[in-house]
Amino acid sequence: MENAKKPISLVLALVLALSAFFVVCAGAVVDASAAAGDVIYFKKPASWNSVYCYVWEKDGEGSVAWPGTEMTDEGDDIYSFTMPGNENMVIFNNNSGSQTADLTFQGGDMLFTPSSDSGNGINGNWEPYETGPVKFTSFGTSLESPQYKDTQINIFASAESENGSAIEYQFSVSGAESRVLQNYSSSTNVYWSPAVAGEYVITVTARDAQGNEVSRSMDYTIKDDATESRPVLKGITPAGGSTVQTGQRASVDVIASGGMTGTNLLFYKVAITQQSTQQVVNGDVYYSLNDTYSFTPAQDGTYNVTVYVQNSSNITVSNTYELFATSSAADLLIQSFTSSKTSPINAGDSVTFTAQATGGTEPYEYQFAVNNVVQQSYSSKQTFDWTANAGGTYTIAVTARDAEGKTATTDAISITVLEEEYILGDADGDEKVTLIDAILIQRASIGLVTLTNTQMKAADFDQNGTVELQDALMVQKRALAII
Repeated sequence: MENAKKPISLVLALVLALSAFFVVCAGAVVDASAAAGDVIYFKKPASWNSVYCYVWEKDGEGSVAWPGTEMTDEGDDIYSFTMPGNENMVIFNNNSGSQTADLTFQGGDMLFTPSSDSGNGINGNWEPYETGPVKFTSFGTSLESPQYKDTQINIFASAESENGSAIEYQFSVSGAESRVLQNYSSSTNVYWSPAVAGEYVITVTARDAQGNEVSRSMDYTIKDDATESRPVLKGITPAGGSTVQTGQRASVDVIASGGMTGTNLLFYKVAITQQSTQQVVNGDVYYSLNDTYSFTPAQDGTYNVTVYVQNSSNITVSNTYELFATSSAADLLIQSFTSSKTSPINAGDSVTFTAQATGGTEPYEYQFAVNNVVQQSYSSKQTFDWTANAGGTYTIAVTARDAEGKTATTDAISITVLEEEYILGDADGDEKVTLIDAILIQRASIGLVTLTNTQMKAADFDQNGTVELQDALMVQKRALAII
């Protein structure tokens, strides 16, 4: 910290006070700016007898003299301090020679955990601090952002409740594509293979048996690999973490892309190893064009699939995936049930629901129901496309059936549909009925333009269920105040 701080101009102070920052800490992303009333927490090193917090605005002066304000003991070596204003710089110290480095504070209720016990210039990590009964103990992804389309990304989380009850987790993504990856269940991880490139926010919500919940989010970037010269390793099929049957042949396909350089070819080298014995059960010693491998697990346990992918310029990427072999007959269950959009949605929106069964005896069939009415009978189709035509709350359920007739269900997905408001005759949605609306309706009636569901309702002026030239004439008269 500088010994002297220069006065800050009023304009610069306002700019700093209103600036918004994004901070990534311990896998989570917090979108916030420092503000009065934010509470910061500090994990006290074992050698410290007291904890003080000195805060100031960058390039400005601290509001109190060094060493700052003594922090409040919250128990379990956690100390708190309530920010008095928009200060965005922090030093924690023990008023006896040990202190952290100059720390930038981005806002929100955050905990700083130092990486060493004593000395000057101690660094560490900021992370969101939950004060409720449910707290996260971990949250992250198997692969760091950015990644490419269709890459298998394992999202994981764990939390605990102060009342000791079981925790359920819901995973979802929003942004370039919005959908629930896993509805509330005891599973602490989910695999996500994004189909659309763009910016995403990954969110997990944990809740206990009493309904107490807490959420964490992180930003994630997905890139398009269509012209990527580097090899892009996206995963394997079956996905890492999957279960295969002991004594039965399992086929493993490598999912990769890129390599758009030289010959535009990708070359593969794979080793499938039994983890406990380190015995290689299949694989290539040299690179080849072969991207499909098979093995028959001789005994229960973990098998590592180590994959190397190389382009014609000898640029190589690699990763290791785990498959679990079991001789036990797995019960039929629905491993995942997801929706392409998160609730709420608007009337007229289309949603795709996707189910994936596991265990039992293949092949599987799926049945989908809306509000307990079957809309798609048993078939091999794993997806169900549904359009919400009216406002309300809908429950979409899936039932899986295996070759032996056994069935399995999972928690249904609840979707709230908002009925969009519209003005009769206002086809362009500008909240006025004008001659432009009449022209738009006329063009729609003869198929020159396509209207949205809400536009169709507004354009059907005579409310007979069809958009016709008659509707355009009536809207024209309304715009001219004739009717």
